[in-house]
Formats: sequence, C-alpha cells, structure tokens
Amino acid sequence: MAAGKAIVASELGRVIEQSDHGRTAWLVLLTDTDARASAIHELAIARDLRKDTEIRARRPAQGDTWRQNSGHDMRAHQAVTEESC
Repeated sequence: MAAGKAIVASELGRVIEQSDHGRTAWLVLLTDTDARASAIHELAIARDLRKDTEIRARRPAQGDTWRQNSGHDMRAHQAVTEESC
C-alpha cells in the first residue's frame, strides 16, 4: 500500500488494521481463491477504480516501517499457528 498500488490481500495482520475494503484495498478470506481472482480481475479492468484505490491506500501506509509490519505479521502468524494446534 505504501508503494501506492492497489492491493488484494488476505484478511490478516496489519493489512486488515489499515485497510478499508473497497476503498484502500480489496480484502478476501485467505482460503477464498475465487474471491481473490475476482478482485484481481476487477482491479485489472476498472482503471478508475484501481487509481482511486491506489491514491486512498497510500495515505494510511505512510510512516510505517517494514520492521513494524513484520512484527505484526509474525504475531498474527503465531496466533493462527497456536489456534490450529
């Protein structure tokens, strides 16, 4: 998101905290491959939608660091792993 690109992401970790589905990102369930493909297709064919999403996505991501994001992602991964064991 900080790169100013529209993204399709799983509803996990830091992305879900910073995202507003349909405005700053397209969020899908991790296991829903049909929804992921549909979101990618929609962004690929709808240029204005993609550009608007890119503009809105960049703002909340500014100021974040890779270290902050990786820490959030690691904690989310650990929580999911612990739940499934």
